[in-house]
Amino acid sequence: MPRALMRPLVASILTLLVTAPAGANLTAGPAIAHTATGPAVPEAQDHPGSGQGPRQAVADETATSEEGSGPATHTVSPGDTLWQISEDHLGAGERYREVYDENSGQLSSPHLIHPGTVLRLPGTPERIRDLEAIDVTVAPGDTLSGLATQHLGDAGRWPEIYAASTQITQDSGARLVDPDLIQPGWQLHVPVDATDLDDQGAAGPQPETSQPHSGGTAQTPPEDVGPDAAPARGAVAGRHLGAVSTPDVAIGEDTTPAEGSAPAAATQPGEAAADSEQDDRTVLGAVPWLVAGLAGGGGILAGALWLALRGRRRAQSRHRRPGLHVGVPLPAELAPLEQTTQTVGAVAAVSLETLDRVLKHLVAPTAGDASASVPQLVAARLSNRDGIDLFLADPQDYLPHPWEPIGDSGTRWRLANPLTGPAPDIDAPYPLLATIGTDDTDGTWLLNLEGLHVAISGDPTMAHDLTRHLTAGALLNPWSQSVQIDCLGIGQELQPVAPSRVSIHDTDTDTDIDLEHVHHHLEQTTARARHHQVSAATGRVHGTGDDTWPARLVIAGTDTEQTRQLADTISADPARVSAAIVMATPGQDRAGNPSLLLDLTPHGRVQVAGVGLDLVAVGLTADEAAGVGMLCAAVDDHREQPVPSHDVDDPQDLRHYIDHSGALLEPHRSTPAHQAPHQSAPELPDDSTVNGTDDHDAASVLPAPAQDCVAVAATTEEDLHQIAPPVTTQTRDRISDADPTLDADLAAWHDPQSKRARLQLLGPVQARTSGAPQSHSKGYLTEILAYLALRPDGATPDQLADDFGLTRKKARDYVSTVRAWLGEDPATGQLHLPYADDVVRHDGVKLYRLHGVLVDADLFKRLHARGVSRGPDGLTDLLAALQLVTGQPFDRLRPQGWGWLFQDAERVDQYLVVGIGAVAHLVTVHSLETGDLDQARWATQVAKKADPYAETPNLDLAAIAIAEGRHQDSAKLLRAHVTDRSDDHLPPPELPARTEEILDRHKGWLEQSQDAAAS
Repeated sequence: MPRALMRPLVASILTLLVTAPAGANLTAGPAIAHTATGPAVPEAQDHPGSGQGPRQAVADETATSEEGSGPATHTVSPGDTLWQISEDHLGAGERYREVYDENSGQLSSPHLIHPGTVLRLPGTPERIRDLEAIDVTVAPGDTLSGLATQHLGDAGRWPEIYAASTQITQDSGARLVDPDLIQPGWQLHVPVDATDLDDQGAAGPQPETSQPHSGGTAQTPPEDVGPDAAPARGAVAGRHLGAVSTPDVAIGEDTTPAEGSAPAAATQPGEAAADSEQDDRTVLGAVPWLVAGLAGGGGILAGALWLALRGRRRAQSRHRRPGLHVGVPLPAELAPLEQTTQTVGAVAAVSLETLDRVLKHLVAPTAGDASASVPQLVAARLSNRDGIDLFLADPQDYLPHPWEPIGDSGTRWRLANPLTGPAPDIDAPYPLLATIGTDDTDGTWLLNLEGLHVAISGDPTMAHDLTRHLTAGALLNPWSQSVQIDCLGIGQELQPVAPSRVSIHDTDTDTDIDLEHVHHHLEQTTARARHHQVSAATGRVHGTGDDTWPARLVIAGTDTEQTRQLADTISADPARVSAAIVMATPGQDRAGNPSLLLDLTPHGRVQVAGVGLDLVAVGLTADEAAGVGMLCAAVDDHREQPVPSHDVDDPQDLRHYIDHSGALLEPHRSTPAHQAPHQSAPELPDDSTVNGTDDHDAASVLPAPAQDCVAVAATTEEDLHQIAPPVTTQTRDRISDADPTLDADLAAWHDPQSKRARLQLLGPVQARTSGAPQSHSKGYLTEILAYLALRPDGATPDQLADDFGLTRKKARDYVSTVRAWLGEDPATGQLHLPYADDVVRHDGVKLYRLHGVLVDADLFKRLHARGVSRGPDGLTDLLAALQLVTGQPFDRLRPQGWGWLFQDAERVDQYLVVGIGAVAHLVTVHSLETGDLDQARWATQVAKKADPYAETPNLDLAAIAIAEGRHQDSAKLLRAHVTDRSDDHLPPPELPARTEEILDRHKGWLEQSQDAAAS
């Protein structure tokens, strides 16, 4: 298409986008509350040294109320959020819920407000007006949250001090207008009641309360959001954890079904309070770890990262040896990225895969018709309410069912109900489809950049953040897997995401950047398209010329003669060139004549010049981009690591002997893991020991020497040394003595009449309790139960509140509900969740700690440990352990919940997979050696159920098939699931070293594979 026609085409289509009726957001991921749509962290404001900043002036002008005439009001202006309005008028953004409640008759959501709406403002809470106040003098280093902790026992109550002190005129004439700016020497009022005065200085958490709670409770303010904080996309500015920016933002309402709703408080043990659905609904914005760069734009980038990590972790599982963990623990600074990806991204990934499948279905009919052309896509808008809207460059008379036209233009089509079934086996038609932002009705916008010269101008910080986000999307989106990227002066932090696809050009040191390879790609693709008389998209879908049509993206943070030439080349024939260039050069003279101009405001909005499209821009800071690269590199690490220990010194505690998978620790094996378990021991004196234990009577659970097992099973001596070490009778007795109730606990787990509370983690997460019924909050209650179950030493109230993003009061309310739901341990009559007053640590800190709750993961580890320690008699325990497994550990988690599970370097969910795999492989080897093939197959199927992509079970199934004489079945399995396996769009990778060793030892299996292939 001639360049002269491209710019008006883009303008006309985008004008149609802006004037079209609003759609909704298909993305199942949460919509980040953004400017004019939700309670985001407020924008930066000037220091109040001169009396008031610009936002305070706006507040003074828009809040109107004559004394005694009624409540004050605020007229919504473009860019307002409930958070900002609450901070301006009520002293704390966290009070946005009060504003929403006051105006619930005219607002449908706290995340959607429209300019011109007149909002009523609530007055100062009665509690603050009626309380006594003590005067405090601000000392150097004081903060409102610190003073709230000191005097009120809860940092989250800082807004009460703020609200009580804003009318005080200080000696300097200044007043408190910014909660992040208090000066030494200022006098502040701290509103307290008798309870507060009694609690001052008390150690440990505050006593639990049984009073019903209400919404609008305060959250601790982000630590570094002050007058100079720069706004972020979607919600603005947050705190930095290490190298990763993690803002405290509010997101769209939790749409979890009833079982995933947050719980109501219980008024007393055994009695559940009335539902409080609105106030109790979980809002990820309360957690400090949410990374705005990933969560913005409907979570599209978080979903793309989740899909990419899923594929890489599947590849990781191929390299896992039985009993060992693969990959290094994630650095602490990457925890927020992992948490955001596993919560927001896991949900948004569904929509991302849906869009990819939908677009392939859209063009599939053209693939079988050489004369048909692929529709030229300009943009897509995703929305929960109506589905997917597509905007096409050329009118279409017909699109395949169930697409429906919107209007008469033929250029806008809607898919209200996503298609099901597998995607057609064709290349993604629009590999440069990129997210740019969300509109004020929470629609997520994606633009097809292919064939465009995009210029990004305006605020330099926001422009560069948007550019990094576009780069990350092109590396991670499922439809962009073949895109090659050249980064000139920006985006280099993302190279570790896909090193083979990213070329970095250092514009600081290289004054003569060589982009000849890019020119060659453009010229070659254009020539091919002209020769076949097709567009690049049509050639890609048709496989024209029996070849691929990869796309290329040039990201330029600098304006050079080479980039201008590339821009001219792309613009000369945009439909055929299969490339795009994005030039982010704010503050510089615009090069050439861009076909699309994106202008970024300082407040994080992106405006499309000339057409009036105004969105909340997506963006990725340099730190966030570096974190994404580091996370991908960490998951690409296939090094083997031992599963960590519990670090418990008490020999009366079973955890002293085992790691997090239930395997015995090295000091309690009679033979170090690098020696053969059946290797003859050296001559030792009668009183000699190995690793501190008598080694003369050591025995392994395996019935035969390692060499015999290796001959019939898909295993190695190194595997057997790891999972079946010889153990002395002394160690066996110590383990048995440390766990005297194992048999009774296992019997209670399987007893349908037992009243003990039970928690299932080795499969779909669920709980069975005998306390007060909770029909609508089970998902949330189960998550809190699991949190406590994985902390056998207990959790402090502060830890639980912080990890769930709750205030202390709400955390107490929820724990009270869990206590009532769990009921009592029938064996002891004690509460399954005792009161914190009754569980006090040695340092005086009170704890929430479970008592008598049965957990399948705990039973599994106990059975694993005892089974391995009992020698040949331990097989029964190992079989009992496998019977507890019902699926993948921690499956079917509550959507957008469980962020705490992913914050630690030690991932208990992954370690349990290691343990299941080790026990299943040990049982399989034992069964193959003894000839019990049914038992071998059952154990292997349990392993596949827990980890469907692990290599070991596939090799075990091949060995079982050989033992059964089914050589062709074994060969087919090896070919499909081992030697020719690929977990991405690339050819099969090199086999793991362990797999090569096994297949090399059993060459006959490979010969059978070749014979089967020939037949």
